[in-house]
Amino acid sequence: MLGTLAKWLRLLGHDCFYERDVADERLVELARAQRRILLTRDRRVARRSPHAIYIPPGGIDDELFTVHALLALVPPGHPPMTRCSICNALLVRAGPEDLAASSLPPRVAEERKEIWRCPDCRRFYWEGTHVASMDERLARLRERLAALEGPGPAPTAAVKSVK
Repeated sequence: MLGTLAKWLRLLGHDCFYERDVADERLVELARAQRRILLTRDRRVARRSPHAIYIPPGGIDDELFTVHALLALVPPGHPPMTRCSICNALLVRAGPEDLAASSLPPRVAEERKEIWRCPDCRRFYWEGTHVASMDERLARLRERLAALEGPGPAPTAAVKSVK
């Protein structure tokens, strides 16, 4: 239910486990065993785990804001290109042999200075035109977070770090 949020957290460099159709009990146990904070849109699951954050329904901007505000995360100024948005693996810089064997459009390999690849699922990443819209989303997020520092109470959550 939070697949897009998981993808965005990975794009922002966060280690983020996501699996579709996992049983609630298994999810709570995985979070505990792997010392992760469980993000969920299911209030019952959130109440069952002391390491859970309930994410209310909303768009991705609201979800990112909730996570960053409650966990006091600082969004990067630019997408860091460190994790695969699909499988969570750490990206590596693509070498000439990777590019020669890829199905990337030739102009991408010629025009881009840096291209990364996922060593697990073999996807390629580069700073294309989509990065401008990502930067805009990050700017909106930073603006909303900065507004929290102004007058008024900051949001609170019953979140514990898993030790």
